[in-house]
Order: sequence, then C-alpha cells, then structure tokens
Amino acid sequence: MPIALPEEFLMLFRLAFGDAMLEAYLEQLKLPPYRGLRLNPLRQMSGYWSNEQPIPFESYAHYIESDDRIGNDPLHAAGLFYLQEPSAMAPARVLHPQAHECVLDLCAAPGGKTTQIATLMNDQGFLLANDISATRAE
Repeated sequence: MPIALPEEFLMLFRLAFGDAMLEAYLEQLKLPPYRGLRLNPLRQMSGYWSNEQPIPFESYAHYIESDDRIGNDPLHAAGLFYLQEPSAMAPARVLHPQAHECVLDLCAAPGGKTTQIATLMNDQGFLLANDISATRAE
C-alpha cells in the first residue's frame, strides 16, 4: 500500500530538490523499510546477532531481516537490545555526546535515541529527555 503524502510536502520537496529527486524518493518509499537492532554495550551479550549485517555508522547496531516480533523477546525487555529504524540512529552519532556533558533531548519518545545518547555518554553526565506528545511519552 503506497504512502499518501500531503501535497504541500510534495510541492516543497520538489522545490527544494527537483523532480528527479522527488521521483527517486517516491520509488524508495515503495521498498520494504530497513529494520535495525541496536545492542546495549553496557550489557554482556557479545555475538548474539553477530551474523547480521552491521550498520556502518553505529558500532553496536545491525540490520535485521527477521519479520519475527523480536520486540517480545525477554532480552529486549531486559534492555539488552533496542529495535530502531537505522536512520533514527544517525542523530545521536552526529551529536557525538561525551561523558559529563549536559544533553537535552526534546524528541525523546519512545526512547531509542535517548538510550543511545546515554550509552555514548557512558552513563556519565546529565541527560534530560522530554517529548511534546504525551501519548508518545507514555
């Protein structure tokens, strides 16, 4: 089922990037989405998903092919891994947070980027997580 995008978005995209990029973008939306799994390096679980293709810009993450509902896995509930769309992992890497810094995450729900930031800070520093959407923050 194709994604219906607002006409205003399509118009602005076309103005910013041109017709060829818009067509390429719309073709990409027809493909299945990438899925990613980010391991928690603060938990001991090396090698569990070692056969998966690594995400090049995130040391502890892999692309996953599985359609299984691995979000129901007890290891997920225990915080050993987090399911996250690979492109959502890029902002924390670009931010490059360091231990003992203060970071404000204003788009924190449901928490993937926030936990990634905390990991990159080695759980040392101040991280305030907030989200404007009360339903997403729940």
